[in-house]
Amino acid sequence: MTEQPFSLEALWPRYTVNNPTFQRVPLSDLNVHGRRLVLGSTGYRWGAAPLTLEFAGSGLVAHGCRLDLTNIQPQIAKVGVHPITMVTRVNGVWGADGAYLLNGSPPVNWDSPPGPDLGSHQLCVDITQGVQAGIRGYELEHIRDFALAWILTVGMFVEALPASGYANTGDALLALAERFARNGQHYLVPPDSRTEPQRWVQHIKTRATQLADMSGLRDTNGSHTPVSYVARLDHSDQQRRIILTPVLHPDRQSTPVLALNDLPH
Repeated sequence: MTEQPFSLEALWPRYTVNNPTFQRVPLSDLNVHGRRLVLGSTGYRWGAAPLTLEFAGSGLVAHGCRLDLTNIQPQIAKVGVHPITMVTRVNGVWGADGAYLLNGSPPVNWDSPPGPDLGSHQLCVDITQGVQAGIRGYELEHIRDFALAWILTVGMFVEALPASGYANTGDALLALAERFARNGQHYLVPPDSRTEPQRWVQHIKTRATQLADMSGLRDTNGSHTPVSYVARLDHSDQQRRIILTPVLHPDRQSTPVLALNDLPH
């Protein structure tokens, strides 16, 4: 991503407000069978942001330009052992319901490997305090992405508004478009740069959504996927369980995923 001439930390309090609250939920609220194990989820809602633009005096004024982070609702798995599904193994092949977790991608490291045949067992995932802390860190990366998307669009838009010196809304918007063009910020300009303020607002919020959607790359490029699982058979107290403990990526530098050059034209 092209380096921006501002500090995210400096603009964060100007364009965001409040803190998100993490909800701790059962894995059954998150897990998608047959695809991958989902350990956390974070969504955003721009619709709750009452961004408006008006011509006042001889310039443009924005209202509602702060993103309320309570509208970003991160969920992470509760600490504990979570039942996922029932599994069997026949001739070394896991049944379909559990194959996506046990087929070796990510690798499964057994403390005592099962034989080629295994009767019906309950497949469970153990979320330890350490694993939950790692999941929380992953979701914080998404939250930071969403705030950055807002600042790169709404923040840049508001920072550039011409405050005075124009006879009408159209002239002020045209000057705004010309300023963005000079700064190489063409992504912020709607097709008709003299259009009414609401069209500008909708265009800016659309760009915010397009940038925020790029945060999903963290979930598909493997950076938020367990490196491996530690597996054990649990036959205590007449139980028949396979318990998987996720091993997450060690502490690492967060890699930017929002790319202005990848925005659609």
